Amino acid sequence: MRQKILTGVDRSVLVLFSLLFGITVISAGLSVNLKLTDVTLWSVGVLLIGGGSYVLTQTNLWLSPGARQLVVSWSLFIAAIVGQAVVAYQFHPAIGFDAGAVHDALRHADDINLIGYFSQNINNLPILMLFDSLAGLFQTKSWFFFDVVSIVCVDLALLINVGTMTLVQRDNWRRLLWLETVFMTVFPWILVPYTDTVVMPVVALLLLAAAGLLNSRRWSLRAIWALALVLAGVLAYFIKPSAMIPAIAVVLMIMRRIVQTQLWRDWRKMGQGLLLAIVCVATVVGTVQWGQHQIDQQTIIRVNKGLAIPPIHFMSMGVAGDGGYNERDALKMATLPKRTDKVAYSKAQLLKRLRQRGVLGYVAFLVRKQGLNTADGSFAWLREGHFFANPNDVQPWRGVAAWLTPSGRHLKDFQFLAQIWWLFLLLIICVGLRRQTDWQRLLQLGLIGAFMYLLLFEGGRSRYVIQFLPLFFLLAGSTADIAWQALNRLGQQSVWLFFGKETK
Repeated sequence: MRQKILTGVDRSVLVLFSLLFGITVISAGLSVNLKLTDVTLWSVGVLLIGGGSYVLTQTNLWLSPGARQLVVSWSLFIAAIVGQAVVAYQFHPAIGFDAGAVHDALRHADDINLIGYFSQNINNLPILMLFDSLAGLFQTKSWFFFDVVSIVCVDLALLINVGTMTLVQRDNWRRLLWLETVFMTVFPWILVPYTDTVVMPVVALLLLAAAGLLNSRRWSLRAIWALALVLAGVLAYFIKPSAMIPAIAVVLMIMRRIVQTQLWRDWRKMGQGLLLAIVCVATVVGTVQWGQHQIDQQTIIRVNKGLAIPPIHFMSMGVAGDGGYNERDALKMATLPKRTDKVAYSKAQLLKRLRQRGVLGYVAFLVRKQGLNTADGSFAWLREGHFFANPNDVQPWRGVAAWLTPSGRHLKDFQFLAQIWWLFLLLIICVGLRRQTDWQRLLQLGLIGAFMYLLLFEGGRSRYVIQFLPLFFLLAGSTADIAWQALNRLGQQSVWLFFGKETK
């Protein structure tokens, strides 16, 4: 009976994941980014280079597997890091929206508008405190410096992912490294230093700790990994609360393991588990209280906590329009002085919008919103309001800006290439769905939680997916061998078709 229940739960999770992920894949395949209008031959050249790097590092056509391929793989990864630095050095514009508010507060903490912003958005105080500490340590507040911080965070997350892969499926770490290297060339969000990129290494560390916890047999190692998991989860909570969703998935997988192994029958292991759980809970409580005390005592900017926006406001916005940012609601939050008034208004708007949509209308809305939340391979680049703080200072005809600015002649090339990479990554995950291990289930649970969160709260664009990218990478990397076999067979058949002989 126990095994039947577990099997039923596993199948339900797989069905739910397949449904939500299927919407993402279909929406990504239908994305406007894939339209060839204004796409130039530059895209063809970049695709050929990407294909060449795959053949060079992932097959035995040019280099036999071994030390040479590893040298080439790591050389390409390092070259991508250098490329990121060059991009940031050449193009580091002042960013608007929330990222701009955080950066501006470092220079103009007495600005009444910024005081109002942080009073309403208390959740952004931790990232402000982090950036203020870094600015003081390195004696600079330039956009270029914080772009470098963003680059370090993103690349550190990618390296941690490689380490995680060596724990869960060692044979696939080189495949994951290639996927991440390609990603680095089509990810301009390094130029937007904000919680989206800064939290990525924390999420990656959380998943590394989860892999260590699930794969360790020694009690001492499990204790170390569990504490690392707890600390990473708390840190994610302070930087970007939604980023701790994978930690919830880990807890659910631990509960599944307990039921599956009937841990309660082994009093010694059960006692160790309870002791570790008590230590973890105490650590969570202690670190959260300490962190909250630091936030309460910060002196960087004055805030009025009574103006803080309640969570239900973001749920109300998540049902309006496309489920994204709603300026009317945001302005209303600024005019209502009391928290009770903010809650009452948001609750009324949420219920009103749900009634207007009806059951079927709401289901259709969720299907469309799932696509909007996750399908854009550029992660909604340029689609935030006031994306560049000083649009007139951005010259689209110069170098990198030609690819990343609204008037740049290669903007469509960038969107096309980013979408191709994103769709490729999603398809790798699809191909590998038949492999169902505890590790795959954990990652799928984490992504289900991410999808559900974005469906219930403010979403409507794929920028919010950035924080969850380590889960996508690890899920694709865990089953990349399956996709690689299919891809290599296709390549061999193509060579045979064109040249009349089959490669070995």
